[in-house]
Amino acid sequence: MMLLQKSEAPRAGGAVADNSHSGDSTRSMNPAQGLIKTPTRRAAWPIWPNPANLEGRLLARLLRQGFAITAKEWLAEVRALRLAAQIHSLSKTGWKIESETLSAATNDCGRTAQISRHWLNEDQRQSAAASASGAEFIAAVNQIEASRRPLNLEGQR
Repeated sequence: MMLLQKSEAPRAGGAVADNSHSGDSTRSMNPAQGLIKTPTRRAAWPIWPNPANLEGRLLARLLRQGFAITAKEWLAEVRALRLAAQIHSLSKTGWKIESETLSAATNDCGRTAQISRHWLNEDQRQSAAASASGAEFIAAVNQIEASRRPLNLEGQR
């Protein structure tokens, strides 16, 4: 039997929201798991991704002065189709990615297509790029990218 305090409300799966802490954490009351606290708010500083994966390579490009990217540019640079997935992953870890939708002409009888252009929030970009960890991160990404074999004309390594 689970007893709830007045400030607590039951949730699905046996989790109990502890409203006395302003929603800062969720406690699991599952006896097999014990008391587990998981944060529900983002950290004050964003999390740096692995410099060797696509999120790290994208963030390094976004940290560079005035750099914005579209899915077509991302495909040409790294041969990856899922720019939106990397944008979403960076956003979940605290990076403020801004976007705008543009109209672009196509070769399809004058039809226009809607494309998105993404960039890092300017205040966050400047503070991250100026930090020691930002400089180390960009240097690590540059070193990893320099060690990769260049693509040939057919797009193969």
